[in-house]
Amino acid sequence: MSTLLADTIRKTGGTAGVDIKINNSSTYVDGSNKSTNTVAALTKGWINLSLAGTTARSDSLNNSSVTDNATGDFTYGHTNNFNYEGYCTYGLGGGHDSSDGNWDYQLGNYDQTTSASRVRAYNSTAAGLRDAIGVSILWTGDLA
Repeated sequence: MSTLLADTIRKTGGTAGVDIKINNSSTYVDGSNKSTNTVAALTKGWINLSLAGTTARSDSLNNSSVTDNATGDFTYGHTNNFNYEGYCTYGLGGGHDSSDGNWDYQLGNYDQTTSASRVRAYNSTAAGLRDAIGVSILWTGDLA
C-alpha cells in the first residue's frame, strides 16, 4: 500500500483547492475499513426559510425557485435535476408567530419530480396546513 502526503492538491493548470474533482465511484474508507461512496453520500441541495415568505433566510444549495402554491404548500425548484424521482427529501418545520403560537409542524413530501420537490407543512393543533415560520429541507440522491 502506498501513502501520498501533500499540503496542496490541484488539477493541472487549476487553482489550488478550487478545481478538485472526484469521480462517481470515489470512496471514503474509515479507520475500521468501512467504505462509503463519497459522491452518493453528499447532500445535493438544502434550503432554510420561512413559509410565510418565498425567500431563503440564508444561503441555499441547488435551489432555483420557491413557489407558494397555497397556505402550507410550497414547491422548491432544483437548479440541477436529480437522476430519478426517488431521491430523499428530509425536512424539519417549526415556528411560532402570533397567529397560532405553536411549534408542532410536520413536513410532508407531497410530490416530487426530478426538477422540483413539493412540500406541505401540517400543524396538528390547528388541524390544517399552515405556513411554518422555520423550515429546513435537505435533498440527497444522484444528480442527472
